[in-house]
Parts: sequence; C-alpha cells; structure tokens
Amino acid sequence: MLSRFLLGGLRERGRRLGEDRNIYLDRLQPRDIVLGCTILLLNIADAFFTLIIVGADLSREANPFARWLLDCGTEWFLFSKAVVVALCLLFLVLHKTFAFVKLAMWLLFAFYGVLLFYHFHLLGWM
Repeated sequence: MLSRFLLGGLRERGRRLGEDRNIYLDRLQPRDIVLGCTILLLNIADAFFTLIIVGADLSREANPFARWLLDCGTEWFLFSKAVVVALCLLFLVLHKTFAFVKLAMWLLFAFYGVLLFYHFHLLGWM
C-alpha cells in the first residue's frame, strides 16, 4: 500500500492475465487522483458553506461531532473536516482496485455535489 515504490514504482496493473482486482499498484492513474482531489475540494467547499449558513442562522449542523467541532472553533472544524476526509480519500485511492472502492468514490462525488446544491438552495442562489 504505502511503499517506497508509490511515486516511482513500475507496477501500473496486475502482472498476470486477469489480475486486476484486490491488488496494490505502485502508480496511480491521473483520473483517480483527480477524482480524489475533486472530492476533497467539494468537501472543503461544503465546510465553508456550512460556516456561512450556520453563521447566518439559516440552518444548524446536522452532524453532532461536526457541531461539537464548530463549538470548539472555526479552525478546529475546518482543519478536522479537511484532514479526516483527506486521509480517508488517500485510503480509498490506494485501494482503488478493491471491491466497491470506485463505487464509493463516485457516490462520495455525487453526495458532495448534491450537498453543494442544497447549500446553494439555502443561500438562495438557485
């Protein structure tokens, strides 16, 4: 998974015919990196819109843990949300050949997309 070959290894796909599932690869595909970074950016946008909406008393944070982080301070909320999601996305990208991981990443992408439209709706931008 994490090895010295991650950035400079040669393994882009399985070595044997039919070896394409549940394996670790040394090289990540650009599309997987772009998808992970896009989800992370959508997550950060969600965090900023959450701060705007909660600050304007238009809504309340639904997640009790995130609400607690907001009570601790804006910096804690933003830092925790970005770092936790970034680490989870790193895990998913490194396990992209395992069952359901690609589906999970596309579902996360769709979830954050819908969530941003909900933020736009609350702010009256739609």
